[in-house]
Amino acid sequence: MATTVRSASSAARRVGPILLVDDYDDARLGAREALEDAGYSVIEAPNGQAALNLLVSRPDTPIALIVLDLQMPIMDGWRLLELLRCYVRLAKIPVIVASGHDAHLERTQHLAIFGCLRAPYRSEELVEMVDACMAGARNARPEQLSAESAQRKS
Repeated sequence: MATTVRSASSAARRVGPILLVDDYDDARLGAREALEDAGYSVIEAPNGQAALNLLVSRPDTPIALIVLDLQMPIMDGWRLLELLRCYVRLAKIPVIVASGHDAHLERTQHLAIFGCLRAPYRSEELVEMVDACMAGARNARPEQLSAESAQRKS
């Protein structure tokens, strides 16, 4: 797990690192490149257990956001979401679920879920949702973000 920092031109991008949790190397690589190209710092974890270990063992690293796959070996995203609720500091970290599986979010009561992306998704969709989350647009729904993006493109 390496951390790479690139300069950011936007104040919204001068935040703590984003924790990217996905078991597929290619998916992590694509998301990492898109986020770093947008000016974000990224830390990676290949499963929920590695992510939890990192979050608990590095309290001095304020994670700004978690981008989370749901289906992973060792510890899946559902279990990680359940465990995050047990830690006051971690329960407040916003989460974007990015998964190829249907995200039936009623299975969890994690209030910090900002939005969901169904894989495969475009890198621009991920960056747009991360930008909105980092800008504090916590009341925007993912479908609103997609509609706004489509309007901007036309």
